[in-house]
Amino acid sequence: MESQSKNEVLPDSSTGAVLNLPKDGHYKITKSGEVKLPRRLLHCSDGIYEEYSTDEEEEEEDVTPYIDPQSLTWGPYIWHYTSVSASKGLAVCDYLGERLAWFFGITTPRFQYALDELERRKLEEEEDEQQAKEEREAEMNYIRSMKEKSSSQEYDNVALEVGKDEVTDNSV
Repeated sequence: MESQSKNEVLPDSSTGAVLNLPKDGHYKITKSGEVKLPRRLLHCSDGIYEEYSTDEEEEEEDVTPYIDPQSLTWGPYIWHYTSVSASKGLAVCDYLGERLAWFFGITTPRFQYALDELERRKLEEEEDEQQAKEEREAEMNYIRSMKEKSSSQEYDNVALEVGKDEVTDNSV
């Protein structure tokens, strides 16, 4: 039995090379003739989105090289420690600023109290509706039970009356 490959082999007419391309059609040929496969396929309701890596993403971020402060002269030495202390000071200020904003409540929405009140009222109305529904059900159950009792009592009363008539008929 012949196994089906996932790739389609096409001869390249310009160079004579053989291209090994995926059968599903998810590839792109660049201007330079390179075949790019998608980095990721996103399946959406309106189709398939192919995400290719770009040249910018492929470049690695430049990592700041380590500077040995002992090998620096006085000017660059002072500048190095000034920039390091300034960046650490900025990080500390950023951290403390976030914590102080949280402590004083600056990060909460402006009208949060109104939203909380609305939520509380909705919950209260739902509880009232639930309680009213339970009361109506209990009242209906009570009425049903009273009707059942009264219908059985009426039946007993009718039977007693029929029994009295028979007694009076026999005595005559």
